[in-house]
Amino acid sequence: EGGGVYEFAHPKIREVLYAGLPWELRREYHQAVAATIGISPGEEQGVDHSALGYHLYGAEQYEESIPYLRTAAGQAAELYDWRSAARLYDMAIEACRVSAIDADSLTALYRESGLTYYTLGVTETARERFVSMRDLATGADNAEHEAGAWHHLSRTEKRLGNFAAAVGACERCIGIVTERLAGADAELRARSLTTWGTVDFEWGRYDQAEARWQEALDVLPDGESKDAANARNNLA
Repeated sequence: EGGGVYEFAHPKIREVLYAGLPWELRREYHQAVAATIGISPGEEQGVDHSALGYHLYGAEQYEESIPYLRTAAGQAAELYDWRSAARLYDMAIEACRVSAIDADSLTALYRESGLTYYTLGVTETARERFVSMRDLATGADNAEHEAGAWHHLSRTEKRLGNFAAAVGACERCIGIVTERLAGADAELRARSLTTWGTVDFEWGRYDQAEARWQEALDVLPDGESKDAANARNNLA
């Protein structure tokens, strides 16, 4: 009013107007906002990572947007705002796909996104993320990430009631830890055995479940760890 400035407070009105803008103009607007709220190295404290990541993404500065989107997603998860975290991880993953980001960073994002969707109970999407994590790790010959992906898939398949697939995923995880990691990751092997035991228990195979949980307890060097406590609780 008076100055020719209009405010469209309703989000649906903003969405319609935004969608109607030419993409070049949208990109310019995002670039301008990102430049306004941008920071210099060493000035991270107090920055709105979500806003900066969003506007860098909208400006098609994809590679620059990734660390801010990932940090913002982690911050949202710490506040149990899982839906915001999932949305921000999705944006970060898409930004990785169209930029020259290393495979390890994208693998980590698939893992974090999968865990977020798993927590939300959106299990099919979680499985998709873990499958992408596994495939990327396999292509990069990263045994540690591949084993981790199989472990997450075992838990996801168990939740979906696919017990045979869950057991198969446990076997693949343990096989990689034993053969390619020389058994170095005892914690991951124990977690996989614990999951396998839980699958056996829900499948009605109680003796096998007890054997898995005992084996999980036996392979752990620290009998007071959280993984050991989980195994003991299952055996109780």
